[in-house]
Amino acid sequence: DDLVKVKASGATHVRVPLSHWILGGNVGDDEPYVDGGWPYFVRLVTWCERIGLEVWPDVHTAPGSQNGFDNSGRLLEGGNTCRYWSGSDENVRRSVDIVREITGRIREDGLAHVVTGFGPLNEPFVDCDRRKVKEFYYECLEIVRENLGNSTTVYVGDMFNASQWNNGFWENETNTLLDSHYYHGE
Repeated sequence: DDLVKVKASGATHVRVPLSHWILGGNVGDDEPYVDGGWPYFVRLVTWCERIGLEVWPDVHTAPGSQNGFDNSGRLLEGGNTCRYWSGSDENVRRSVDIVREITGRIREDGLAHVVTGFGPLNEPFVDCDRRKVKEFYYECLEIVRENLGNSTTVYVGDMFNASQWNNGFWENETNTLLDSHYYHGE
């Protein structure tokens, strides 16, 4: 019923947050996450397909936490920070692998015609290493294109500061969007 109401309101897409552990398998020993969410995502995509809604998932969490918020999978003591994600080559690499796994599974499960957008990382915090974030985004763009095709929109977070990204970043790429959230700006 909720999705029908969303559709009736005039919406054409729903954004769906995914945990980095949704497929299981890529969970560290110190991470207390429970997998098993994938069948529920597939069911949601099926419902959306039936009523004509497109689905735009994003990887809402990251190993180590990309921002320290509770919705990043790990509420960090001592405040919001990205240092445990962008400061760890292992966690960034795991995140790339996770994007590859999730987009590959979307393709394998025949969901790509409904999943028309994808966000590789939700809300990296202002203190992320911008160079690493950009490298991550470029690598993920290639992965999304490979697994879901060139028509899939890829949207990326601006580290809560759109002005530092409105300088030609991805200017020559098609179907890319900047995802700006203004409640944590510098």
